[in-house]
This record gives sequence, structure tokens and C-alpha cells, in this order.
Amino acid sequence: MSDDAPAPEPGASLADDDRGVSTTLGYTLTLSITAVLVAGLLTAGGGLIESQQRTVAADELSVAGQQLAAGFEDADRLASTTDNGTVRVNVWLPEGVAGGGYTLTVRNDSNPPDQPATTTIVARADGVEVTRNVSFRTENPVANRTIPGGPVTIRYNDSDGDGTRELVAAERRSIAPNQPDPAAFGHEEIVYVDADTGELRSVAPGGEITRYGVDAAAIGPKQVDLDDDGLREVPYVTSANELRLVDEAGETQTLATDAAYSPGDYTSLIAVGEWNGSTSVFYLNNTDIVGENPSIYRVGVDGTPQQVTASGNGIDAMAIGGIGDMNDDGDADLVYIAGATQEATYLDGGGETTINSVGASGGYGIGDLRQFNDSERYGMPYVDGSGGVRVYRESASSAIATGSAKAPVAGIDWVNDDGTLELVYVDTADGTLRYVTFDGSTDTITGPDGNIVVDEDKGVA
Repeated sequence: MSDDAPAPEPGASLADDDRGVSTTLGYTLTLSITAVLVAGLLTAGGGLIESQQRTVAADELSVAGQQLAAGFEDADRLASTTDNGTVRVNVWLPEGVAGGGYTLTVRNDSNPPDQPATTTIVARADGVEVTRNVSFRTENPVANRTIPGGPVTIRYNDSDGDGTRELVAAERRSIAPNQPDPAAFGHEEIVYVDADTGELRSVAPGGEITRYGVDAAAIGPKQVDLDDDGLREVPYVTSANELRLVDEAGETQTLATDAAYSPGDYTSLIAVGEWNGSTSVFYLNNTDIVGENPSIYRVGVDGTPQQVTASGNGIDAMAIGGIGDMNDDGDADLVYIAGATQEATYLDGGGETTINSVGASGGYGIGDLRQFNDSERYGMPYVDGSGGVRVYRESASSAIATGSAKAPVAGIDWVNDDGTLELVYVDTADGTLRYVTFDGSTDTITGPDGNIVVDEDKGVA
């Protein structure tokens, strides 16, 4: 039995009643203490997690840096055994560290001329303030580069044009598997021939220009990694009728010695893509004449040139367009200008189907087939006889730009990186590169030094 607290006197203030205060106060204090403890635990836990993330990132950066250094050392040993041969070493680095991205900065260190070159790799994690340095020595100089984390290819070439070969690391880009859809390979740059130098070049939507150090009489698109080295090759034809490939690292190889580049009064665009089961470069053969014109041949990077036939016969062709599903039947078609009719034609299976007249005045300005204007159906870009830029899908479109040179045109996502393709063409007035959107808006394409003036006869790819 216990004594209860006396009841308040009649008329007394509630403020004077302290019954239940200890319970309320205890509850409040318990909540406060719990909140402080939880906050402390969260702070300690967050600090522990961040510390563990930094530790993991540091370990993984060290491994990536050491793997890249080992790749350079392997490439250096190979480079020391060759004078002009090709050196290529692939290093499979992880795509990320500690759940995020990272970069690798390759930096030359100052050394006396009689000492081996010393290079430092600075591996830096994104979003976490962690770096790791790895140093190594090579007999051959190493080019300064910053590359994103992921697979890397190391080559031995003169990357800066100073006459000295260096060990150069470059991102080994992921290339989509060969499919009948040429857009699946990507079409990231516009290929052209510089008007002043005759040199093969390409320009990316950001304005960066790649110089390949070779002259070209005919060009093709930079969209397929044909030799599986992580770099997309540009096919081109030399003035000696050689069909060759070149990539941005300067590696070249000859595929054929019988390619036409200017048969008659027009320029031959080179097509690249998968058709009838394999990926090839398609070109006009100047030694195998069908009718009055060269015939179409195909060749793979490791194969032998083979004639393309329709119903068992060689194809009398004036120019090559590209590869795409023109008739929307689910497989790829080869588009070209037929010599007999001088009209755009596609080859599906073994039969030829005429598409449309593209206007023969001044040449044949056709381009690679793409899915333009958000359409699921492939279209063939071309320049009509009056210099109008058009696209043929199921029928010819109205001209969306005028004043184009009668030369090959190309489609690329040039504006806003929004997945919608624009058409790039050569302005017949001054030879500059221009693009046009499908609403008719046009503008000049520029590089680091201003307007890009191209060889109008070669067009763009």
C-alpha cells in the first residue's frame, strides 16, 4: 500500500500541479538521448563508409595504374624490335573504381638525354578525392595523354607529326557488333579532304579535327572498326587506285589495288557495312568493266576482293551509295547508281530495283543510308541536279537546302546530341562545310581555325 500525493486544494493553479512531470521529462530526455546517439552512429557510419570507399578506390586505382604501366613496358619492348612495323598492345582496364569513373593521366617526366624515359601515370577517381601515382621507365618516349578508365590500346607511332614515334595510349572504344543496321556502328565524325592540302581529315560535332597524314582521291565513312583494334578506320582510295584503310593512330593497310576513284565525271563514294552475312568495304573496280563502267566489288580486312553480282552478273555501276533496309523488309540492301539507267538502284538478294533519278548534272551526289528525321525507315540522302539536298525514302522529299555541290553528302547527329540526324553537305559557293536540319535551318561547320574548306569533288562521308 502506498500513499498518493494529496490532491490540489480547491481553486489552486494547474501550474502548481507537478504530478506526471517525471514521466514526461523522462520520455523527452529518452528521445533526446536517442536522437543524439543515432546522429552519432550515422556520422560515424558515414565516415566509416567514406573511409572504406576511399580505401577501395585507392587500391583499385593502384591496380589500374600498374596494369597500364605494364602495358607500356610490353609495347616498349615490341617497339625496340621494329623500325617501321606496327605495334599494338591492348590493356583491359576496369570501367570504374569503387562504383564510379576514373581517369588516367600519362605524364612525361624530365630526364637527362642519356637516361631512359621516365613516365608517371596519375590515376584519379571521379567524385572521391583519391589519386595514385605509378612510375615506370621505357627506352622509347611516351606521349602525354589523359584517357578515361576502361580498355586501352597502346600504339607506337608519330601521333603529333614531329617525326618521332612515341608510345601512345588511347581509349579502346566499345564497338557495336556487326549488324545490318549501319547506324548501329555509329557515325561520329564527318570525313572530308582538305581543299588546300589534299589531306584526309574528319571533324567531330565538337569541332575537333583529326588529321590522318594521307592524301585521298575518294573517301568513305568512319563508322566501323574493321580490324578489331578499338579504332574505327576510314576507307579511302589513293591516286594510284589503291583502296586503303587508315585510323587516327596512323595505322594504314591496303585492301585492293584496282579501285576506281573518278571514273567519268563523278566521284565514287566508298560504302562500309554488313551485307549478305559479312562486313566489307564496297568499292568500284576500275579493271573489271561491265558495260561501260566499273563494277562493284567488296573486300574484308583479311579477305580477297570479290565481285558483287546481280542474277549472277557483274553490276555496271556509276557510284556507290551505302547499305540499309530501303524496302523495309527487315534485311540490308546495297544502294548504287546503275550504269545502264543512271538511276539510284538497290540490290536485295539477287535482284535490282530502281529507286529514283538523282540527277546526273555535274556528278552523282549520294550518301550513306541512315534513319533520318526520327523515321524507322531508311533514307538515301542525295543532291539533285539543281543543288538541292534531299532524302529519298518511299519517295523523294522536297529540297531541305539549296546550294550544295554535286558531291556526296552525309547524315550525322551534329546539333544538340539529341539523336536526330542532320545532313552535312559542301557549299558550292565557297567549298565550306554546312549542315541542314529537317526544318530547313542551316549553318556553317567550323573547326578550331574557322571555316572548313573541303575538296568539292570528294564531298563528305
